[in-house]
Formats: sequence, C-alpha cells, structure tokens
Amino acid sequence: HFTQPADLMPTVAGWFGVSVDVGDGRSLLPLLRGEPVEWRDAVVSALTLDGRSERAIRTDEWAYLLPGPSPDDEAREPMLFRKPDD
Repeated sequence: HFTQPADLMPTVAGWFGVSVDVGDGRSLLPLLRGEPVEWRDAVVSALTLDGRSERAIRTDEWAYLLPGPSPDDEAREPMLFRKPDD
C-alpha cells in the first residue's frame, strides 16, 4: 500500500486512542492489523535537493518523474517508468 509522511501522526495518535485530522493523512493501524480497507491508488511526492526540484506520481503500474528547473538551467526531461519492469 502507498503511504505518505502525513500518515505518521494519525497512526501514532490512533495507537494512543486519540483522533486527529491531518488533511490527507490516514492511520496505518487498519493495515497493520490486516483489515481490508480502501486505500490510495497513487501517491504524489516532491523533492528539492541542491537547488534541483522534482515531482513524482506513482501508481502500482507507473512512475512519472517531472523535473523542475535547476539552478544551472540544465534541461532535464520528464521520465515515465512502467513498474515493476523499469
């Protein structure tokens, strides 16, 4: 299952019996208990490192990486990967 950093707070809070609303964050406790639950079909992530940024969308079958502008104006092409083949 796809998880996101926002899932951590609701998971820890739920472990202690507290309910919190963190936007898109979901408690992972049902997954840990093996309960059948509707879950995310995809995740979106972003990374900025050394002035370079990148966005990504990931599903079970695909990963799409979209580079942003870099400080040295080096053009980078978007990349599409078919999972798990690539």
